[in-house]
Amino acid sequence: GWVFLAEHTILSPGDTLLLTNDFRAAEAQWPWRMSAGDCAAEVLSGTRFRLLDPCWRQVLEVMVPPGDTTTLAPPDLLISEIVHSGGGAFLSGDWLEIYNPTEEPIDLGGFILEDCEGNLSMIPWEGAFVEPKGFLVLCRDIDRFRLIHPLVWNVVEGLGFGLSNDGDTVTLRDRSGRIFLTLTYGVEPPWPRSRDRVLSLISPWLPPNAPGSWQASDLPGTPGTRNPGWFAYGCWLSIVSLWPNPSSGIVEFEYRAMEPPVEALVFDMTGRLIERLGELPPGGDRFAWDARESLLPSGVYFLVLRSCGRMASRRFLRL
Repeated sequence: GWVFLAEHTILSPGDTLLLTNDFRAAEAQWPWRMSAGDCAAEVLSGTRFRLLDPCWRQVLEVMVPPGDTTTLAPPDLLISEIVHSGGGAFLSGDWLEIYNPTEEPIDLGGFILEDCEGNLSMIPWEGAFVEPKGFLVLCRDIDRFRLIHPLVWNVVEGLGFGLSNDGDTVTLRDRSGRIFLTLTYGVEPPWPRSRDRVLSLISPWLPPNAPGSWQASDLPGTPGTRNPGWFAYGCWLSIVSLWPNPSSGIVEFEYRAMEPPVEALVFDMTGRLIERLGELPPGGDRFAWDARESLLPSGVYFLVLRSCGRMASRRFLRL
């Protein structure tokens, strides 16, 4: 695979150039870094890297060691609503809704949907931007959809195949082919009876592949907005405070969480997992972590709390 750098690409002393197999995703995750792509290799470690000048003369050849690569962590996207029996001309056609529970926007343009029969559909590049805590509706026929839902603005015609009325598997892959999420749904017990109805995720905090996490409701559903009953209890997971910041020793933080388990982790600026702080009790408490025991070098790090599909983060500076 070839990566062509733009004219006048200047790498100053001490700068880093990231080579990626998903330029749009890398640019979104590390907007302050210089990036180039898309590389053809799914995994860059262990491959031979050659650098050629504008006259195609080789100026460098090295093997890429594992320590010089990192993987873009897929966000915790959820399929939150499904209509798999779109019906006749007076119904909206098949559609599904994707929810972004993270604090960062996600661009799904160029991602691929696949069903259990191997049918593929690419999400359009335009209009596939999902806001933080936002939704994106993928429909099969946007004209039919808009007849029933004229006020839904966050919808694209990204479902190129019909969803089976007897149950199906929907897989979402990123631009490099990695699986972001897979959902297998049914239409008979233990799944809710959802023929000619809407299959709706009861809560974004429940495991989406469990039949008990879903309910069947009457058409037309709530495409592009939260499902009934979501977020009825206000703030569900948060880091209330973190101190001292900057810190040269012990870092303390206070958090709030409504459901167990709560996992605490520390990441560096490249997205590498640095430390697992263990499982925290639900409800909320204060927690102290001695960063000196991890021998962390000076730099910027992220404290991340995860619980039941939700995430909270706070940046801190280590001196």
